[in-house]
This record gives sequence, C-alpha cells and structure tokens, in this order.
Amino acid sequence: MKTRKMYNSKEEFERLHPYVCVEAPNFDGKKYAPAQIIKSFTSKKVAENRSEGGLIMTRKQAEKFIKRWNEDFKAQLSK
Repeated sequence: MKTRKMYNSKEEFERLHPYVCVEAPNFDGKKYAPAQIIKSFTSKKVAENRSEGGLIMTRKQAEKFIKRWNEDFKAQLSK
C-alpha cells in the first residue's frame, strides 16, 4: 500500500519539489491547448528518469514559460 506524504503548505511542497514536467501541446506548429504542470520532482535527475515526455524545468522557468505559452494560445484563438 502506498502512503502519501502530507505537507504543511503549498510553499513547503514547492520548496521540496523544485523541478516540474510541463505539458505544452502543439501540432504542426500551432498550440492547441494551454500549457500546464503535470508532475513535480525532487531533483532534475529524478525528473529526467521518471517523466513521460514533456519539458523538464524549474518551477520559476515553468511559470514564465506557461504564462508566455498561454498568452500566445489565447491570441491564436482570437484570430
């Protein structure tokens, strides 16, 4: 049986899991869905070994990437 670790706050979880896998769906050069974080990891090595595709980056890099991606996605929809 798998146990779940409880964290005191979102900040504690993010501090202990600084690397994330980001899903940014695109096809034929067009963005067809908003980008989102799909998994969090404790180290870059673990992220590279356990992620099933997606982009591996730090949480700070992911926030900037997701913001830019989603703004472009919304602009693409309004065309």
